[in-house]
Amino acid sequence: MRFIYFIMLFFATIPIFGQQYISLNSITKDQETFDIENYYLNLDDYKDNSQISISFFISLASYDKVALYFGTDSSEVIDESSTATTFTFGMNGSRGFLTENTEGEKKAILKLTYTNELSSEVSERLELNFKYDTQKPQNPSKITVVSGDENLKVSWSHNEDSSIEDRDKYQIFYTDSVTNDEKSKTVSGTSTSATITGLTNDRLYYVTLVAIDKAGNKADRSIEAVEGTPISVDDFYEYYKNHGGGEDGGFCFIATAAYGSYDNGMVKILRDFRDNYLKTTTLGNIFVDKYYQISPPLAKKIAGSSVGAFITRVLLEPVVGYVAFVMFTPIWVKFTILALFVYGWIRYRKYRRGII
Repeated sequence: MRFIYFIMLFFATIPIFGQQYISLNSITKDQETFDIENYYLNLDDYKDNSQISISFFISLASYDKVALYFGTDSSEVIDESSTATTFTFGMNGSRGFLTENTEGEKKAILKLTYTNELSSEVSERLELNFKYDTQKPQNPSKITVVSGDENLKVSWSHNEDSSIEDRDKYQIFYTDSVTNDEKSKTVSGTSTSATITGLTNDRLYYVTLVAIDKAGNKADRSIEAVEGTPISVDDFYEYYKNHGGGEDGGFCFIATAAYGSYDNGMVKILRDFRDNYLKTTTLGNIFVDKYYQISPPLAKKIAGSSVGAFITRVLLEPVVGYVAFVMFTPIWVKFTILALFVYGWIRYRKYRRGII
């Protein structure tokens, strides 16, 4: 009976000897945490010889060898040791696995070899898949720049040969001709336009675009720069358009001249009424076009006279009030007022005819 018990205990301990393992503590790239599920090694990693560090934990107190392979167990060993708990390797040279203009995945294998209590050689494996992409994306095409007031509106078309992954972002570079100080702005890869703000009017700017893919690779900046010059808006439409202005929607010239600012609250109400109501109908568009034809000369006279500006503001107050009522009053209030007006009109007509 004791012999049978000993045999059972002996075989029960064999799995315990074999239950050794490697567990991954972390992967870092240049001392920053590296998420292999969401990160691609890119062309900059390859060229800059970035360092990848794999930190791991081994359950054994002692072991014969732990090795790092790429590809399969039979491929070249990147590193091996009988004491290490970290492997660090560069992205190029003899330890690299990237080449330019390629993309895909590379399997890294941590393999632990040890001799168990039964003098049998045992191997444990941990596989890691590194995604890499060293292909440069394609730059956009048909870049245009339209002048605005202290801004430039940049538009472009996606390159027909590029996929959404190859245009994860666009970086817009702009340099002024006076200071040569280059700045940039980054927008989504789904965008086809952007506005660069905070510029100096009447100063020439050079604008270029660079596509950035999901791996962080940037396209070459070989695309020719497009020129643009922000233009001051002085509320006179002909001058603005004749000098290449492209600000959307036009301007409320007379109101701007009367209130002294394009951003005045009263002017904004009139602009919103124009954009959201008048310009949605044929008659409204005709009215707006005629207004732009006749208003600049009047606006110029109003802006040069404080009395003229005051009189114009007085005349515009009921217009602004009516516009605000149309845009901001709830529909049920409008119907109630209309019903009261109709009722009052009917009562008035009856009164005039002597019915009441």
